[in-house]
Amino acid sequence: MTRHVPSGPVTTSRRGSFWVGVSDRVEGPLGTVLRGPMYVEWEAPADSESAARPPWVLVHGGGGQGTDYLTTPDGRLGWSRLLVEQGHAVYVVDRPGHGRSPFHPDVLGPMGPQMGAEALRPIFVPPVEGPDSNPWAQLHTQWPGGREPGDPIYDQWLAPSGPMLASWADMHALEQVRLAELLDQVGPAVVVTHSAAGPGTFLAADARPDQVAALIAIEVVPEDPPRQLPNLSRFPIAVVTGEASMFRRFDHDLVEFLEQAGCDVELVQLADHGVHGNAHGIMIERNNVETLAVLTRWVERRLSG
Repeated sequence: MTRHVPSGPVTTSRRGSFWVGVSDRVEGPLGTVLRGPMYVEWEAPADSESAARPPWVLVHGGGGQGTDYLTTPDGRLGWSRLLVEQGHAVYVVDRPGHGRSPFHPDVLGPMGPQMGAEALRPIFVPPVEGPDSNPWAQLHTQWPGGREPGDPIYDQWLAPSGPMLASWADMHALEQVRLAELLDQVGPAVVVTHSAAGPGTFLAADARPDQVAALIAIEVVPEDPPRQLPNLSRFPIAVVTGEASMFRRFDHDLVEFLEQAGCDVELVQLADHGVHGNAHGIMIERNNVETLAVLTRWVERRLSG
C-alpha cells in the first residue's frame, strides 16, 4: 500500500466550523436530540481584505458531502480552497443528513437507497456507448482517474457517497430552513448549488432574497412540480452545464422556467467559454481550476455594476 504523504501548496488562512439548526429539538428514547442540524465549515484569507467581497456558500449535491468542494479525488485543491487563495471567504455545508450532519431515520424519516456505482455511472462517467451513454458522452475527457470501481481515484470519489431522505419533499423543506438560517448569518453571499441540492437551495434563496448576491445552479435537478418562487428575480442566476453532461437535455427547461418567472437568468455552458470535456462533476474533474474561473468571471461581471 502506498503511504500517504501530505503535500501541496501552503495556504495561510483563518478557518473554523459551526452548526445551524441547533434550536430544532425532538424527544427520543434516550432524551432530547437535535433534528437535522447542518454542519458548516468556513475558511477565509488571513488578511481582512476579503470582508469587502461577498462570501461564497457552496452546497453539495445528491448523496455527496461538502468534501466535494474541499479536495478532488486525486488530491488537488477543491473549489473552496481555490476561492480562499483568490481572496474570498467560503462556507461549505454538509446538507442535513449528509457527511458530518447526522442522519437517524427515527429523527429525519426513512432513508432512500444509497446511490451505487452503477446508478452514478451515467451521471458522472457516462460511457460512449450503451444505455448509460448520452449524446455528448464522447466529449467527456476531464474525469481525473479510471472509470470503474477498483481504480483508486474512482474509489476515493465513490467513498463519501451516502443516502438521501426517502421523501425528497421533506429533504427540500429541511434544507430550505437550514440554508436560510445560514444565509441570515453570512449573507449577502454568492450561493453555489449542485444537482439534487438545487430545489432546497432555490427555496432558501426565495425565502432570503436579500441575503443572496448571486445564485449559481450547477446542473440542478428540476423541481417537480414547478413552484412559484417570486423572490428569485431579485438577484442574478447562472444555470451551468458541462459539455459532456446528460443535464444538457434539460438545462434549457430550467432557464425557460426561471425566465417565465421574471428572473435574471443566464445559461452558462462551459464549452461556450472555452472549457471542454466536463460531465456532472465539474468541481472535482481535472480542469476544476478552469471551471471555477468561468464562475468567478461571471460573478465579477454580474456584480461589478
